[in-house]
Amino acid sequence: MKQLKLSFDGPILPLLTPDEIYTHAGQSLLQQLHEDRRIEYKSARVGRRDLGEYFSIWANTRPAGGLLAVGIEKDGTVTGCIGLSPQGLNSLEKTGREICTDCREEMKRLPVVNVNGEDDFVLLIRVSYREDKVIRTTSGKAFIRVGDDKHELSDDEIREL
Repeated sequence: MKQLKLSFDGPILPLLTPDEIYTHAGQSLLQQLHEDRRIEYKSARVGRRDLGEYFSIWANTRPAGGLLAVGIEKDGTVTGCIGLSPQGLNSLEKTGREICTDCREEMKRLPVVNVNGEDDFVLLIRVSYREDKVIRTTSGKAFIRVGDDKHELSDDEIREL
């Protein structure tokens, strides 16, 4: 009978925390991950309201919040953010401050090579869980992450949180 060999040289991807992903993120790591309870991929064409809802999701999702990678499509294709106008990019970067004002986020521009082979970048946003309050968007809605789905919280669920 053959003995199974397990390699523990690299990280076990499903066990990486959002902080570990954010700290060590590169194109290779992001392309190995799939959307789950830690990360959401969004096209650079994402609307600010939609993006703001994901800020609320991560701010309300235990135990650690999560990440948004803007410039990566749902299927993992890297389309990047280089095509955004300066105003469009600034608008996305101000989403937390203007659409989901109580969230705590940090972001960085991560160099990538897009699907066309061009130098580009992805906007990687780390939103931390807020244990002290339920975080709502400016429209009054609150969300959490359940698996890889967005769930809008009812008034009863908000009270429970």
